Amino acid sequence: MRVAFFPILHPFQMPSQREFRLHDSPPLDLAVFPSYLHRERKTVFPILDFMRDRRHFDVWLDIEEIKIGDNFVEILENSIKSIVNRGGYVVVFWSNNESKFVIHEALYGLREERVIVAALGGSMPEFMSKYHDMFIQLIDENGLNNNRLDDLIVRLYWLIVCK
Repeated sequence: MRVAFFPILHPFQMPSQREFRLHDSPPLDLAVFPSYLHRERKTVFPILDFMRDRRHFDVWLDIEEIKIGDNFVEILENSIKSIVNRGGYVVVFWSNNESKFVIHEALYGLREERVIVAALGGSMPEFMSKYHDMFIQLIDENGLNNNRLDDLIVRLYWLIVCK
């Protein structure tokens, strides 16, 4: 369990006279369902590892949750619904070579108003054309742009905490 202390200022108290108390509210539930093409794993997995290990997102991964012989379509549908019902977001890692599953997952997130498109190059998908604020281009001419990755992280924090 993580414990954090935050300064509490009393009325008419100078900032130098802070009192600290234990922060006891529950941790944020930062649930994310990543949607991506498996051939993009070399690009997507380091991003998901960063989100999970360094920024404490609860990232659902198909390779951890789906076993040989499982009904993967049913598991994907139940998992995406569960993430969205928890207040999480579908993060679509978009390239111009999308599968029907990625498009289906993106449209589900869009219908639920719980989607962000993190582009791995290429242009914005047509079905997202009205939602420019939910589109972040992660890749530029030099590869993964860490400033844009930060934009994705901050946008997700803001959306999850403020909704």
